[in-house]
Amino acid sequence: MTDQRRTREQWRDIVEGFPESGLTQAQYGARHAISVTSFHRWRERLRQGADPRGPGALRNVAEPVRLLPVEEVHEAPMAPVAGSALTLVLANGVRLEVGTDFEARTLRRVLEILQEPVAA
Repeated sequence: MTDQRRTREQWRDIVEGFPESGLTQAQYGARHAISVTSFHRWRERLRQGADPRGPGALRNVAEPVRLLPVEEVHEAPMAPVAGSALTLVLANGVRLEVGTDFEARTLRRVLEILQEPVAA
């Protein structure tokens, strides 16, 4: 990656452009010559310093959140549900079943959120 200096506004544009890019963080970073670590650091820096009412606030570029019913199951592992294209079982037992008609962009966002560190 280059040692290019960017302004806060340039970083804001990079961070805000990611959700609509359809790329992984690594691909997006390569496209903009930045490391994933720098992307995360700047995303958090902008998130913490953003005042939604102020001139430096981040624009809301995310799609509206669609909530779906969730059922918690405490049983032995089950076979995938008919029509599931993918079943992902996390180490903590959380099971995510993705249908054949899933939106790739939404799945990318879910996986990104699942990879974010939990704030203590």
